[in-house]
Amino acid sequence: MNTISNIFYFPEMRPDEEIRSVVYRYHAMSVNDDCFKSMKEVFGNRINRNYDTPPHLNILAKQIGLVNEEIELFISNHTYTPLIRAFINAEQVARMFSHPSFYVRELCAKLLSPNVRYCTECAHEDYREFGHVYSHRIHQIATIPFCKEHRCNLISECPECGALLASESSHQMMILPQCSNGHELPKEAAKVVLDPFLLDLYEFIQKLMSYKGEMNSSIFLSKLYGAIGNRGFIHFKGAVYKVKLLESFLFNISENDLQKVGLSRSDILKTKSVTFFLGIKNFHIFPMLYILMAKWLYGESNSFLNTCESYSVPLPFGVGPWPCHNKICPSYKEKEKVINKCIRHVHEYVTGEFKCPICGFSYSRKSRPGEVEIEENFNVESFGELWINKVISQYDLGKTVQEIADSVCSSDVSVMKHIRIYNKERENKNFRLKKYNESQHEVTLQEKKGKLLNILNTLNTASRPEIRNVDTFTYDWLMKNDKSWMEEVLPARKIHHSKIVDFETIDMNMFEEVNIVISLIYKENPNRMITFSLIVGRLSGLSRNRLNSPRKHYFKKTIELIRIHCEQKDQYQRRIFPNVLEWFHKSRYLTLSVKLIQSKFACYQIMTEEVEAWLAEEVNKIK
Repeated sequence: MNTISNIFYFPEMRPDEEIRSVVYRYHAMSVNDDCFKSMKEVFGNRINRNYDTPPHLNILAKQIGLVNEEIELFISNHTYTPLIRAFINAEQVARMFSHPSFYVRELCAKLLSPNVRYCTECAHEDYREFGHVYSHRIHQIATIPFCKEHRCNLISECPECGALLASESSHQMMILPQCSNGHELPKEAAKVVLDPFLLDLYEFIQKLMSYKGEMNSSIFLSKLYGAIGNRGFIHFKGAVYKVKLLESFLFNISENDLQKVGLSRSDILKTKSVTFFLGIKNFHIFPMLYILMAKWLYGESNSFLNTCESYSVPLPFGVGPWPCHNKICPSYKEKEKVINKCIRHVHEYVTGEFKCPICGFSYSRKSRPGEVEIEENFNVESFGELWINKVISQYDLGKTVQEIADSVCSSDVSVMKHIRIYNKERENKNFRLKKYNESQHEVTLQEKKGKLLNILNTLNTASRPEIRNVDTFTYDWLMKNDKSWMEEVLPARKIHHSKIVDFETIDMNMFEEVNIVISLIYKENPNRMITFSLIVGRLSGLSRNRLNSPRKHYFKKTIELIRIHCEQKDQYQRRIFPNVLEWFHKSRYLTLSVKLIQSKFACYQIMTEEVEAWLAEEVNKIK
């Protein structure tokens, strides 16, 4: 890669060398005394921050004369794009090197080591082979603290003097296998036993970084969704059982392994974390969690990268047509499927509604995910016009219920039900009045008037309610059919004068009742907290209704008395402590402690500092 364009010479890239290293080697070979000048030559601009993802890579490509395929190769082999792109969307990937988003810098901070790291044995091997030391991309992954090839730990500081091997801004890096103070790095590093969990993670990340296919957050998420759906973590309506999924994932990984990658069970299961989990807009928040999740779901990196599990929910009840289950329908005898429309409703399960266009018979079926659908399992919604008309016609001909049931191929219960409905409609008052002529109605009217007049003669000074109580049906029928006549013959309505209610006296009476109830409650020493509702619940029905009525503001003394005697939580905790002691002496426990009390009595789980100190003192007294 020595093609020259606007730069006189650009160093040849080494295997897995990161871009920061080659830019610093360019600076070391140039005549520039300031690293910023070299970066301006390379990128066309000053870059003051760490440039593990340089914002002007297109300028660098032009400077050193790279064409399309060479640019792609350069990005794949010497930048962190293959890793970063998996957690940002396609648009952010496209402008990653022109206008990188905040998410790119955030991902670099989460995935990469804050200081450049080296393997001491790799440094000496690179120096012997190429004449200089360079930093390897795979050594900068924050969660991988070792070199797999030499089975030793990576270092970012000189083992002898503690000086950083590369500055924090990466404007000064190692060229020789020694620190800035001249101390040579050891040629042989201490061997370590590689952690199997981190070793698997190393191989997964290495495969992800060397993947040449298209990758972004949408593709990564679609691969996860396919595997998640096939394992039963997606409801058929599309909702993901996030908590169930995370708990199943955490069941298969230890807390110790989670801590090695900067995660913890409590942080993962926080409400906010669960809300953001699998969200395309928040995909950059949990890069290591998604890598571990992909590793757990697919096992090997090749399976994850080269395959994509598809997940779909079969359409409930199929695409039709569907049969009519009415045995007297012509289509049933011909075994034809004549229903072409299914109305589906989605609840906890899917319900399908079907109606025969020939006989009007309608039925419904239910479908649940994972269950085998049986076409014969259905609920009848309506027997349809053909069935109902046949039942009614045969009933009018005088046939028995069982005979009708046999002819329509249904149960006698269903037939009887529809006959009752038919009789009720036939006996309906509006239907019956149509059969009456005016003379019949007049006869009935006079008969009922005569009945009422006899009642009035018997009860000379009775009130309207007393008259109605003698013959309610006659009274109501006449009020509906001849109200004007009723107003003439009935006694005048009584005018009710509103009574003046003495609320003050009622309040005092209730005050005395409440006082007695409160005394009884405190004497009983109940296990529950003494609250407003507890006290009111012990009062008489009349008093309860008054205190729950819109006029309760008239009973100020009574309400104030109740509120004064309602317990606060700390008072309740102190009052029931003797009950706690009584429970302890009867229990199998030998030592009483605050934690034991909190585990057995929920009311002690949240306490003020004062009550907590008091409870500890009481427990110590028992000890």
